[in-house]
Amino acid sequence: MKRKPNLAALIAAQAGVPTKIEGTYGVAKTKFVEAIAKEWGKQFYAYVPSQHPPEDAGGIPFPNEEKRFIDMLPMPFFKAMEEPGWVLFIDEITTCDPRTQSLLLTMVEEKKVGDLKFHPDTIVIAACNPDNVAPNGLPLAQPVNNRLYHHNWEFPFDDWYDGMMKGGDWSESNKNYPVLPETWENFLVQWTSLIARLCKKHMEIVETHEESEEYATASPRSWYKLARCIAAAHSLGLH
Repeated sequence: MKRKPNLAALIAAQAGVPTKIEGTYGVAKTKFVEAIAKEWGKQFYAYVPSQHPPEDAGGIPFPNEEKRFIDMLPMPFFKAMEEPGWVLFIDEITTCDPRTQSLLLTMVEEKKVGDLKFHPDTIVIAACNPDNVAPNGLPLAQPVNNRLYHHNWEFPFDDWYDGMMKGGDWSESNKNYPVLPETWENFLVQWTSLIARLCKKHMEIVETHEESEEYATASPRSWYKLARCIAAAHSLGLH
């Protein structure tokens, strides 16, 4: 397979691991993901948390008189994701306040907003600029980081060049990125068992017990997500 920029991010996202891509502004992160969603035959929705009140990420409290408790109702733009075939793109994820960040934990990990559950095939991809150039940028809290695959964006120059040579027509760009086969999870037990044996032999690597500047630190959850990523790549015959 010809090398394709940012392929690792797309493999992780398809494997059900929420994926964050980070790169400077103006380098086609949003357009890339939008084009990939179209290529996959999925609908695309861009959600910028800092442009919404926190309740949009957690649901609006509404009294249910019949059942005598409070329902958490989602906004209409999330309601559509109960149906299959969506890519949820959480843009400028590092510009939202700490309260919204905590609500995003449920959205990215459980694919849930309030009482609404997204369809299981919903793909979640987030994006951000580096903290030093993001408006009101804040580092993500470690519990958020621990749920994500962190990808350093590589500008797809060849696709950009081809589109520029056609007067700004990128309709044929970002093609031929592989889709995981339906049987990709058949490779999963090979990698979960290998990682489990590694952790049993070296118990000190199972989880992180100290603060770190690293985005993603070791935990039982992140080891399992790593196994999903590797199994997905294996299913495509990739290293």
